[in-house]
Amino acid sequence: MKSLVSASVVLSLTLLLGRLSGFVREIQLGATFGLSREGDFAIVMLTTPDLLVNLLLAGGLSAALVPEFARLDACGRARVFGVISLLVLALFGTIGIVLAFFPALLLLAFAPGYAGTPPSAYALPYAIAAIAIPLAGLTGVTSALLNSQHRFFVAGTGTLVFNLTIILVLFLVPSGSQSLLVLAIGLALAASLRYISQVIAALPHTNWAAAPDRDTDYHRLAFRFIQALGAATIVLFIPVILRALISLNGEGNIAAFNFATKLVELPLGIAITTISTVAFPALSRAFGANDGPEQLRIYESGVQRALLLALCITIPGIWFSYPLVELVFGRGRIGLSDLALISDLARLGFLTLPFIAVSSMATTLLNARGQTGRLFKVTLVSVCVVPLAALPGLWNADARLVMAALPVFHFVYAIALVLTAQQPVFAGWYGAWRGLFRPALAAVAATAFCAILASVTGTDSAIVGASLALAAMLVAVVASDGNPLRKRTL
Repeated sequence: MKSLVSASVVLSLTLLLGRLSGFVREIQLGATFGLSREGDFAIVMLTTPDLLVNLLLAGGLSAALVPEFARLDACGRARVFGVISLLVLALFGTIGIVLAFFPALLLLAFAPGYAGTPPSAYALPYAIAAIAIPLAGLTGVTSALLNSQHRFFVAGTGTLVFNLTIILVLFLVPSGSQSLLVLAIGLALAASLRYISQVIAALPHTNWAAAPDRDTDYHRLAFRFIQALGAATIVLFIPVILRALISLNGEGNIAAFNFATKLVELPLGIAITTISTVAFPALSRAFGANDGPEQLRIYESGVQRALLLALCITIPGIWFSYPLVELVFGRGRIGLSDLALISDLARLGFLTLPFIAVSSMATTLLNARGQTGRLFKVTLVSVCVVPLAALPGLWNADARLVMAALPVFHFVYAIALVLTAQQPVFAGWYGAWRGLFRPALAAVAATAFCAILASVTGTDSAIVGASLALAAMLVAVVASDGNPLRKRTL
């Protein structure tokens, strides 16, 4: 059996390339459009295909298909892959056609602050970008197939292919009224290349020989998918709702929210949630074998390491948020007041990382057990705190206060999931020391030391500040015995 840490390192390194390319994409996007109306339009257009797939498909698809693909032979995988691909194409093809003819629905749903904008400002680019919607849905199917076979590297490179295409197009985007149109064409091209690359990688590991389709209970698969989808969709709707509310506060707020969350998603995607992604097939097999001790060991190891990494990133990230934001986005059309807003939003985003570290592993455990019904109920109840937490921001029309609802939700959600899973997060006091107290103390100490260095040097350089932030994160991880290259068997 593969090591949880070894596999997560492979996935992390793969996703690192994709995330870094995504960072470059956001930098170029900010430099090209700034915090403007066109920038908000571009972000809505770029994020819509994957956002719709994540809301309507991805979470449930992974929870349902990864265990199914893992247990089937090559013929069975081919049959299920073909059936699900046709269903996804029908669903998202229909959605793409509707949005191509009625693009105003996108702004009404995801950016209501622009609901009164004349369609001539965005209709043609949004119609072209709709081509990417069914392609993004189909990519979700191929990714599930590849992950079930522990081919995380191939699945992870899809993001790299997509982002590199968008980066190239952004460098070619002309200034003026045609910017969105050129970007829309690039989006359709990027989605096509991403899907084709994954299909080429997936097909050699399937067998399309004719065989009776009696190995898969599609009714059970659909039921499990719907339950898991409900929980995943509710969680993903939180930032979507917050982004929509922030759009009501004026032009550029969607872009600020997007840039802040991208800064947080980089460590989240390459160092924290990869652990739960890798653990999912192993937990599914342990549950299938009725091996309770193995389940517990995988879960405890995963949640402790994810929380360790989250704490070592969160504390320095909050303190050095401004130089990190300035280094990444401080160019082009983004000014000092824009950087301050993005930095404040990013601090609140960093605060969510420890809670997501815990909730992602608890979610993975419940999905591996097939307890998607419990997961859905817990998620539905937890989301009720969001309107209450966002109320001060809505009342004061303050994007920062609206964003504060995000860490509040993830805190409540993590506690609720741990109680539902009925598995201890820490194996005794020593586990709590290794997974919580030691990394927190190491992160505080490393951050304080680097902050003193920044004060002594007296420089306002973004490069120096960001370098100190990264140094604090690295020192905290090493001091916490969180070296990802250390061999630890699952």
